[in-house]
Amino acid sequence: MGPFTFVIKGIEGFLAGWILKSRDGNQGNIRMVFAWIIGGIEMVTGYFLVQVYMYGFGAALVEIPFNFFQMLIGGIIGIPIAKTLKQRLKT
Repeated sequence: MGPFTFVIKGIEGFLAGWILKSRDGNQGNIRMVFAWIIGGIEMVTGYFLVQVYMYGFGAALVEIPFNFFQMLIGGIIGIPIAKTLKQRLKT
């Protein structure tokens, strides 16, 4: 799934970054969580579609919980790291 992952993760990052970018520079908690959810939904949907294409509908359904788990862990780890880095880079 190498090239598919590259595209899916690229779109995920683009969407999250686009949501976080605002005219006033405000990147509050709600906006960050919203960006994580939208990016994660795109990732789960993208992987599902690729897996349907490659392995069939049944196999793709089995993978959905694992992809949601990946999304969950990414947010739990990524959001605090992003907030910490943003604070540290400001000073």
